[in-house]
Amino acid sequence: MLEVLNVILDVLGILAIICLGAFVVVLIGDLILSTFDGHEGVFFHKSKKQKYDDQTAVNNAPQSNEPTVVPYYQTVEEPVVEEPKEEVVSAVDFQKAADEQKMLQSRGIIKEPAKVDEPMFTDIEDEEDTELADAIKETTKVALDQIASEEEQRKQEELARKQKEEQERLEKERLEQERLEQERLEKERLEQEKAKKPEKEIVYVQAPVKEEDPSVKELRKLREDIFSLRRSAFKDLQEAKESNEQNEIIQTKREYNRQIKAKLKELDELKLDKDNLNAEKEELLKYKKVALDRKNELELMSQEREQLERELEELRSRGDSNQKPYYSREYYENKLAELEAELKETEKDLRSNKREFIPLQRIKKSYDRDQEKLRRKEAIVAKQKVAIYGSKNSANVDPKRKEKLEEDVKVLKELKESVFHCEQVLTQNKDRYPVLEKANQLLTKTYNRLLQDIENVKTAIAWYDENEGNN
Repeated sequence: MLEVLNVILDVLGILAIICLGAFVVVLIGDLILSTFDGHEGVFFHKSKKQKYDDQTAVNNAPQSNEPTVVPYYQTVEEPVVEEPKEEVVSAVDFQKAADEQKMLQSRGIIKEPAKVDEPMFTDIEDEEDTELADAIKETTKVALDQIASEEEQRKQEELARKQKEEQERLEKERLEQERLEQERLEKERLEQEKAKKPEKEIVYVQAPVKEEDPSVKELRKLREDIFSLRRSAFKDLQEAKESNEQNEIIQTKREYNRQIKAKLKELDELKLDKDNLNAEKEELLKYKKVALDRKNELELMSQEREQLERELEELRSRGDSNQKPYYSREYYENKLAELEAELKETEKDLRSNKREFIPLQRIKKSYDRDQEKLRRKEAIVAKQKVAIYGSKNSANVDPKRKEKLEEDVKVLKELKESVFHCEQVLTQNKDRYPVLEKANQLLTKTYNRLLQDIENVKTAIAWYDENEGNN
């Protein structure tokens, strides 16, 4: 609701501004028209326009013995020739004319014409020319007044400049008179001194400097030197004061910067310690996760082993029973020979595979183990370096801690070499190792299966031996 009201108010405001602008435009146009022609104004020169309209109405009234003046912008209509009619004089017409005459006289429209030599009827063009001439006269008068004021101002400035020059000239003359007076006094003093001295000295001193005595020059020079020394001393004092203030500010800034750098360094050390602790924490969590996974695997393996042992006991109990085997004795004897031959072949392949697989497997295990040790050792060495060399008093280092750091660095170097060597071997056999690992798994599984089958076949043959002997 408020938004709608605001929109309505905005629209009304815009309309009001438009109306006000239109009124201002009309007002300015009327002012311009009334300036050039006083009879056309709507708001300005209204009374003049009314008088002009009334006078025009009276002048345009038809009269019997006066000529009709037609304006230049009106078209002259040709008179219509009508047949003469008899004049009908009515008393009512005279009465109306008298009433109109009285009404016009009461309004002040009809006045007694002034006895001048001007024509009774004036043309509109003459009035416009008169107003234009008046406007030109007014403008010319304003321009002349402005020029006169500028000329007056210029004259005043010239007078002030002349007065200033006159004052400067008088000041120079006064200074010159003072200088001459001083020279005269100095000359009199010298003459008095000469009069007191003997004639020889008088003859010697008679070559004076015409312009000025050297002692006066020296005195003046000494005075100027004193003033210059005072100015330079004051200037040096100000500069020294400013330089001392600037040095204090610079020293304070340096101290603040040093403190800030120290705080930032401590903050960096704390961040580094925090990062190291977080890294150790992540490693411990990783080891914990690996240990938990390994524990779960061992539990699953133990459960599977128990299940297999139970199944094996069941099979053994079934074998110990007096149940007859499914196949004949000859079948089991032939099967036993085949299984033993296959077992020998499998053992041969397994030994051949293990000669290549076991070394690579050991290198792989060593690589994984050393890589884990390397990560832990790098974190420990980094922490030790920060603790020893990152402190402010790095010169006062505990020898034991330094020795321990050197040992850890040596072990770290050995671990890096071991990891590098193992990585090279595994890189060279990256295609061979997976094949050997898969073959080892298959051969081991086949070997275990053959052993179990041979045991089952031997159990069946043993049943036949026992039962046939009893029979």
